[in-house]
Amino acid sequence: ATLEHWLWPLFALALATGMRQGELLGLSWEDVGDDTLLVRRQLQRIDGRYHLVPLKTERSLRELPLSPLAREALAVQCAQQAEWRATPLWDPTKPGAQWQLVFTSHAGSPLIGRDVTRSFQTLAAAAGVPVVRFHDLRHTAATLLLEQGVDVATVSRILGHTTIATTVDRYG
Repeated sequence: ATLEHWLWPLFALALATGMRQGELLGLSWEDVGDDTLLVRRQLQRIDGRYHLVPLKTERSLRELPLSPLAREALAVQCAQQAEWRATPLWDPTKPGAQWQLVFTSHAGSPLIGRDVTRSFQTLAAAAGVPVVRFHDLRHTAATLLLEQGVDVATVSRILGHTTIATTVDRYG
């Protein structure tokens, strides 16, 4: 239902990695490698201004393998952003532009989390599927990993949980 939407790469990467929304919005191109991506900060909007801030916990700092879906999402986003950069709308002087964020508006500014969530929920409603929180993509990613036989300790590391008990308590 989101495949034709310009935010599809963000939704797909959320589902492929289980990253938190702030981690996704704070992801920069320098964090993306050929086979992995580094989760090292998050974007927050505080008093109307964007800030790149430390992650929720020390364990949240992690390197994630890129699945085929994650690679595809990043390739689509790279191409899409290259098109935006070629338009007069793109403004490299916008706040946050120096961070080289993977996910931006068409003008190059950081995305607002509540607007991303609203878009996701609107697309879900239009598709006739239950409307859920954006964070539920993280839960779905964890559930899918466990259903595929990935051990709980690995899922815990992928999600950046402080302890394996957090993963076991939530996903059993």
